[in-house]
Amino acid sequence: MKTTITNPKQRLEKVVGEKVGRKTEKEALLIQVEKKKKAMDDSLVLKALLLKPNSGVYHYGPSLIEHCIHIAGLDPVSKLSHNNIDYTIPETSWNDLTEALRTEGKRVIENFNSGANGGYILYKDKPSRGNDDNQISKENNDSLLPTPLPNQNQHSDKILLEFQPHLLRQHQRQKSLSYATFAVAVDEFFSHLSSQKVAQRADAAEATAREKLSKIQLDQQRRVEGLVMEQERWKDNARLVEMHAEDVDRALGVINSALATGMDWEALDQLVSVEQQNENPIALLIHKLDLENDMVMLSLPDIDDWDESDPDRPPKLYNVSVSIKESAHGNARNMFAHYRALKEKEEKTIE
Repeated sequence: MKTTITNPKQRLEKVVGEKVGRKTEKEALLIQVEKKKKAMDDSLVLKALLLKPNSGVYHYGPSLIEHCIHIAGLDPVSKLSHNNIDYTIPETSWNDLTEALRTEGKRVIENFNSGANGGYILYKDKPSRGNDDNQISKENNDSLLPTPLPNQNQHSDKILLEFQPHLLRQHQRQKSLSYATFAVAVDEFFSHLSSQKVAQRADAAEATAREKLSKIQLDQQRRVEGLVMEQERWKDNARLVEMHAEDVDRALGVINSALATGMDWEALDQLVSVEQQNENPIALLIHKLDLENDMVMLSLPDIDDWDESDPDRPPKLYNVSVSIKESAHGNARNMFAHYRALKEKEEKTIE
């Protein structure tokens, strides 16, 4: 096959100067650059210039042209402007590029026509799924998801990118699979491409299922944690009421006796405030009256968590709501019943 190669620098002059008459190369470039005030477009990129129909080598295609540019030691995406063309691509580099296009281009095309190079598929490794924590979570979730069918695809751990009849300079750092002929490589690529798309859809569906399952498990965990906290609250309240059963009964007795005499709620609230100012120990237990709901909130000290050897540190007070219709032990029983009900709810939630 006869290939016409002319000096790329001369071709560049023709490309950028064809609309500006007989002006010099630099003048032509200056006019083209000033037309693109904000940024250079692809018409001033070296690879794009050589792909223009009037470059003389555009029929090589983008891959082979990029290969030749690399062989010449140049950057395919070098941008050429009126003030950098001389030092971006000096005369010696133009000569190297011309030689690379002449020799390498011819060699690669002859090898392709003869089929001597076989065929290649470029690929990258399929990314692994997450870190160790995610892997543990995945293993825990596997038992809850349908068992996938075994993958018979020998390239299931790869993502195939493209097929090539030859390995070019820009492919040196890419992983590749080699085949006896280019036709075999093409057949293998497209036969795998369909299964790769199926696998990607399956992976996406599995990822969606895992995400939904993770959200369900997270919601369940939060509900369980909330139930546990509520259990502990009822259990602690019952313990404090039993611990101070005698004082609780006294406070309830005072409130019920006052109500039995016909004292209105506002007067009772004022009486409690007066007695608290007088430091009446029973009145000091009353934190808030909630007579509308037949409840009273008591401030009960937790002496189990109190260091008696430290008199400057009083025991911590906890506000506990009790019913004025029940005794101290009756309130404690109801609180333990709430605790047991929440315990059963927690077990059912976990199941």
